[in-house]
Amino acid sequence: MLGVAFAPATLAQHGKPIAEQPAASYTDAELQSFAEAALEVKRIKETYMPKLEAAANAEEQKQVKNAASKEMVHAVEQRGFSVDKYQEILVAALTNPELAQRLNKYLEGTRV
Repeated sequence: MLGVAFAPATLAQHGKPIAEQPAASYTDAELQSFAEAALEVKRIKETYMPKLEAAANAEEQKQVKNAASKEMVHAVEQRGFSVDKYQEILVAALTNPELAQRLNKYLEGTRV
């Protein structure tokens, strides 16, 4: 289930390069908000993929990617995170099995 949390390339463009960070202790509220943001990012990506595939040329693809990216950033920020903080939690969850297990509980129980 953690796979839904992967930040798409369009979201990653807005942040700094991600370096592996030591596992931090995140509150339950932070993990719940992260799960909500991750599921919303996934929904946005799924919404824009058909539009991207249907784009007639590179300019249309760029416009679709920009629109998707703006929506993803907004979804992350709406839940109280900067893109950098969102990516920090993502990397921590991908490198820390205990954190991933905690986060999966929120991902499975969250409905956006």
